[in-house]
Amino acid sequence: MSKKNIIIIISGGLLVLAFLLFIILKQNQQPVQPITNQPTNKADEFQIEFLEPKEQARLNISPDLKIQVISRTADGQVQTYKIIKNEADIITDPTTLGTISPQQGLPASE
Repeated sequence: MSKKNIIIIISGGLLVLAFLLFIILKQNQQPVQPITNQPTNKADEFQIEFLEPKEQARLNISPDLKIQVISRTADGQVQTYKIIKNEADIITDPTTLGTISPQQGLPASE
């Protein structure tokens, strides 16, 4: 083989190697998140809120109970709430909540 053919083969091999490396690196890249002024953590936007007596009456909840609103739907309806028996029950950080389904009932700590 001539020197020219060897240079062409090596150059072609390097191009293929560079192309494969580019594809591998592109697949491992994480999508770039846009920078916004909105809180990125649910705990940053969480505010302690309690049900108003009108809401308790509408939901057929005894007015003697202290009820903390955990989440609301987009139209402002109560989605999740918690009965507060003492001050230690108040949720201040929603990231500490576990998942509760109606079939499960309350977590064992309750």
